[in-house]
Amino acid sequence: MATDLLGGVLGAIAFFLPGAVLAKASEFASAGSAVISIMAALVTFACGMVYQSQAPATVRMRAHFGRELRGIWSWVVTVVLLCALAALIAIPVAAASETYAWVIALGAVGVSTLATLRAIGFIRTVLIAEAIDPKNRPPS
Repeated sequence: MATDLLGGVLGAIAFFLPGAVLAKASEFASAGSAVISIMAALVTFACGMVYQSQAPATVRMRAHFGRELRGIWSWVVTVVLLCALAALIAIPVAAASETYAWVIALGAVGVSTLATLRAIGFIRTVLIAEAIDPKNRPPS
C-alpha cells in the first residue's frame, strides 16, 4: 500500500517545467482535483463490487483476507480523498509559488492514480471470479 506513495515522485517533474507551463499551476490543480474526484468514484464503485459479489471465489477471498481487505480499502479511500484535498490546496499555493503548486498537484495525481490502479485490479479480480462462477456460465 505504501508503494502508492511513490506516485508522489511525479511532483518532481515540476522543477523541469518551462515558465509558460508553470503559470498554469492553478488551472492544473483545479483540473487535477476534478480528475481525482472521478478516481474516488471509481474506487467507491470497486469497493462496492468487492463487498457485494456473491461469487464463491470472492466470498472466500473476503472470508480469508477480510482484515487485509478492510485495511486496503481504508487506505485507498483515505489516500484518494487526501489527494483531492491536496490538489485543492495547490490552488492558493500557486499564488505564492507556481512550482510548489505543481509539485503538490502532480504528486496528488500520481499517488491517487496508483491507488486507483489498485482498485481497478480488484475490479478485474471480481469480474474474473464472477466469470468462473458455475451459476454464471451458459448451459451447454
